[in-house]
Amino acid sequence: MFILGFEGENYSLLDKNIINAVNSGLGGIIYFSENIKSLAQIKNLIASFDKNAPVPLFHSIDQEGGQVERTKYINNNEKFHYLSAMALGKTDVDDVIAHTNLMCSELNALGFNVNFAPVLDTNTNPINPIIGIRAYANNSEDVIKYSIPVMQVLKENNILAVGKHFPGHGDTCIDSHIEMPKVKLSLKDFEALHLDPFKQAIANQIDALMISHVYYPAFTGINVVPASLSKAIIKEYLVKKLNYKGLVISDDMEMGSIKNNYSFLNATIQAINAGVDLIIFRYCNENILKMIDKLEHAIQDNEISINRINESVEKILKIKQKYKLFDKSKPKKILNIEQNQKIIDQIAQKSIKIIKNNNHLPINKNLKTLIISPDKKTITNLETDKSLLSHFLPLSNIKEIQYSIEPTQKQIDNIVNLSQNYEQLIFLSYNSHINKSQQDLIKNLNLSISILLATEHDSTLFSDANAILAGYSYKQSSLKAIADALMTKNK
Repeated sequence: MFILGFEGENYSLLDKNIINAVNSGLGGIIYFSENIKSLAQIKNLIASFDKNAPVPLFHSIDQEGGQVERTKYINNNEKFHYLSAMALGKTDVDDVIAHTNLMCSELNALGFNVNFAPVLDTNTNPINPIIGIRAYANNSEDVIKYSIPVMQVLKENNILAVGKHFPGHGDTCIDSHIEMPKVKLSLKDFEALHLDPFKQAIANQIDALMISHVYYPAFTGINVVPASLSKAIIKEYLVKKLNYKGLVISDDMEMGSIKNNYSFLNATIQAINAGVDLIIFRYCNENILKMIDKLEHAIQDNEISINRINESVEKILKIKQKYKLFDKSKPKKILNIEQNQKIIDQIAQKSIKIIKNNNHLPINKNLKTLIISPDKKTITNLETDKSLLSHFLPLSNIKEIQYSIEPTQKQIDNIVNLSQNYEQLIFLSYNSHINKSQQDLIKNLNLSISILLATEHDSTLFSDANAILAGYSYKQSSLKAIADALMTKNK
């Protein structure tokens, strides 16, 4: 009933705790970027775990695309560069299907059988710090339109799709990795705005849902408890009212929303009693394993019923059989990285939205151009992507400088002074509508073109710009597509 993470990348050097857990019948492993360094390395690591596991393992990954890609440390020529969910939400459904099939080919080749995707959240809160472009859209209709095909393609490729984060993380203004968010909507408003994607996923027989660590008074009243520990949300609403029969999976229990408010033992007992089947912990250390051992005492002391345990185990084994985890004869997959990346890049071109154009596109190639872009090293999960917009713009007189995601006053002054020597300023924003220091920088620049790398909410800050483009991602494929939109007529 547990999916555990670990530190390290080489099986022979791993901490004994994860080895012992696997050998003792662990349900699954969650892999993060730090565990994945090359195609050969991760395939060998997964094979080593499988060799010693008495029951086939869920090998799980958060491979959403865009900012959340756990393959970021694999060499550029050995991996795909995907689009964010919101970028895909600006293309056609056929493009989403093609994109997901390519993602599945990579996941299958590496040995993963669970993907914590698609995101079913509707991003309704402009200051949401954690969902944003991870959502397909700001309305539930488009979330359904694009997420259901993703779920179906994953299933067709024998990868367990895990929709997240039930009942919806889209209206939060706090990151649940840090503290417990609270969604203040009434039940009527919440159901109208956020639940339809989950209902449609259930209607289309999704086999697993991840539960959020968010507090929803609409469901639990004054009982301040996250959804992941709530019987009212899981047993009463999800299972009974929505008639959901699939696996219920917790979000990572080591997130601030849980660990700042509960002991791991108490939270795990509550989660199991609430109806959670699989519990995720980011790490596998002695304290976690001792906590799992203590659950036996919780059963003996009738804090958890044995029937509740058996119910989850039966569901887990049935899903493992359904997705052929007991089948040891897995055909070898060969990836054509270069050819398939071209398909993703073509899809990316359709994802770019031109919000405003006062006859300023295509850009003037002859002007002395300065690009001002956020430093990827200061943005979570983007620090390994070295691609810049200037790499893809064939201009003879161009310079790109980078600002910290929260620029200092000294940095702002330096950029403003430098900008006065250029004829054409292109500014790349990243959630500047919730970042005052970025706003201070923008106010002091005479911008020609602004490019939105996150949501469209930034557009309100650029009323004086001659052109505004939305790319919904700061990854390589989207930057190529942005460059193409800047250089091409009739986009």
